[in-house]
Amino acid sequence: MLQNKTIAVVIPAYNEEKLILKTLLSIPEYVDKIIVVNDNSKDRTLNEIVKFESDKLLLLNHEINQGVGGAIISGYQKAFDEKFDIAVVVAGDFQMDSSEMENVINPILSGEADYIKGNRLLSPKLVMEMPKARLLGNTIMSLLNKVATGYWHIMDSQCGFTALNLKILPQINLKGVYKRYGFPNDFLVKLNVRNITVKDVIVSPIYGEEKSGFNAFFIIPKISTLLLRGFIYRMFWKYVIYDFHPLVFLYFFGSILILLGSLLGLEVLYLKFIYGAIATYATVTLCALFLIVGLQSTLFAMMFDMLDNASLKSKK
Repeated sequence: MLQNKTIAVVIPAYNEEKLILKTLLSIPEYVDKIIVVNDNSKDRTLNEIVKFESDKLLLLNHEINQGVGGAIISGYQKAFDEKFDIAVVVAGDFQMDSSEMENVINPILSGEADYIKGNRLLSPKLVMEMPKARLLGNTIMSLLNKVATGYWHIMDSQCGFTALNLKILPQINLKGVYKRYGFPNDFLVKLNVRNITVKDVIVSPIYGEEKSGFNAFFIIPKISTLLLRGFIYRMFWKYVIYDFHPLVFLYFFGSILILLGSLLGLEVLYLKFIYGAIATYATVTLCALFLIVGLQSTLFAMMFDMLDNASLKSKK
C-alpha cells in the first residue's frame, strides 16, 4: 500500500520458466497482491510460479492462450473485482526494474494522470543495452502510435511497464481491445476515446537472459494495420459519435488528395520511363496541387488533433 492506495501487480506469463521466479522475487514489499496470469504456458512456468510461497500471490490460469493483452485484461478485471486501487503491469521476463515501480505509480497517487506508460527511450541505459533491431522497431512504432492514438506526447508506445487507476476501468471497452502483441497500442486508442489522461515516466530496461520475440519485418506491418484501424475507430467514435470536430474532414480530404496525387504522379512516371511520353503541364500541375493541398490539409488536421488532446497530458 502506498498513500492509503492498494497496489496490485499484474504479471502476464507465457513460457517464462527461466525468469518468472526471479521477477516475482523482485516485486517490492509495499505491493498488496501479485496477480500472475499463466497464459496456457507450454513449459514449466507454472511449476516455477508455485515455488513463490507468498500470501500475496494470486494465480490465474488460462485454459486457452489469449495473448499478452488477454492476460493483462484478465489481471485488470481480477484486480478491479478485488477492489484494488491501482494495477501495475510487469512482464514475466525480468525486463523491468521493479525498484522503479513507485516512480511509475506516483503520478496516479498525486492525481496527475490515470494511466502511466514507462518510457525507455529517454533512459541513459537504453542505447547501450536495448537490441538495435528492437530500438529501431520501437521508434518507428512510437511515431505511428502518436497519430493513431492521439497521445502525441507518448514516446515509448511498446513499453509494457504501466500503471492504471482502476477506477477508470469501467469506462473502457475491454471486449473490443486487441489481445495480442498490439495490445499497448489499441489500449491507448480506447483510452483516448474516453479522454483518459496518460503520462510517461522514464524507466530503465533490463536486457540479459530473456529472448526477444520482436521481429521488425513481421511486427511493424501487422501493428501498422492495427494502428490504421485504431485511428479510424478513434476518429469515428471520438470526433463523430461522442463529439464533433472538423479535423475529421481535414484528415479525410487530406488522405484522398494525397492518394490521388500519388496515383497521378505514378502514372506520369510510368508513362515517362516505359513509353517515353511527357506529361502535359496541366497533368503535372494537377498532381502537384493534389499533393500540396492534401499535405496541408493533413498537417492542419494533425495540429488540431494535437491541440484537442493536449489536455490529456495531465489533470493538473
